[in-house]
Amino acid sequence: MAWRGKYVGWYRLVEEELGGLVPSLSEREVMENVSTEDVLTVPLGEPSKADVKPLPSLHLRLRDQGLELATVYESKKSVDHLDNIFRDTHLEEHERLFTLLGGLHVGYETKLYRKSGEGSDPELTRRYLSSRLDGQLLRRLLEEADEIRKGGRRIVNNQSVYVQPQASEFHLVTVSNSLNQEAFRETLREIKPLIELLSGVKTQHEIIRERLGRPRKELNVYREFVDALNEARAQGVVSAERRRELDKRWRQYEDERDELLRDVRALLSP
Repeated sequence: MAWRGKYVGWYRLVEEELGGLVPSLSEREVMENVSTEDVLTVPLGEPSKADVKPLPSLHLRLRDQGLELATVYESKKSVDHLDNIFRDTHLEEHERLFTLLGGLHVGYETKLYRKSGEGSDPELTRRYLSSRLDGQLLRRLLEEADEIRKGGRRIVNNQSVYVQPQASEFHLVTVSNSLNQEAFRETLREIKPLIELLSGVKTQHEIIRERLGRPRKELNVYREFVDALNEARAQGVVSAERRRELDKRWRQYEDERDELLRDVRALLSP
């Protein structure tokens, strides 16, 4: 187990830069989280809390030539949790997610792997620059991760074949560093806003509880406003930027909501 101790110093840097976003682990706990494949896996958040979110984990992989850091979604629950970013309860988070991804340099990549069994090497199936990710592509990757886990019949070379269910790993961002502490600190600072955003995505339970806590009339009116906005966008009478601006005004200025709804309805009038 002694060889796993090489990760301890690097994890201390993670703790210093990410603070409460990662658990405080003892030296022994760090080494216990290193797999036989030589990867340190660290769950985000505090696992001692009763209502634990199915967040991604951080993977650190030390090699002679460098250090790889990745945010990894392995379980169905964690992938489903990330999918909540597409719900109308996360409009601001959705927009910020792609703003953050779009600002990453070309060293950051998004990858999807499949694993055929315990101990087998993962097979890379999809690979993109993280800065090129958009909502449509992210949703397609999450759906493909789900399909890998489910298996089933697929069309391969114009023939219907049965594909066994397999494990999947979705690396939202992964980046390699030289074995330089300051460079690694800089990487941690770059991804910290992204980790904060991912940690703040609400669970399905939180979404339902939040909706039940709102007055029903307010919720229904907002849903009508969003539906009207989406229809106006689909018809091309408002731009994507204007749609975001109107939605932001609705959430920021309560006294303007009736006027905003009338204006959007007017756009849809023949």
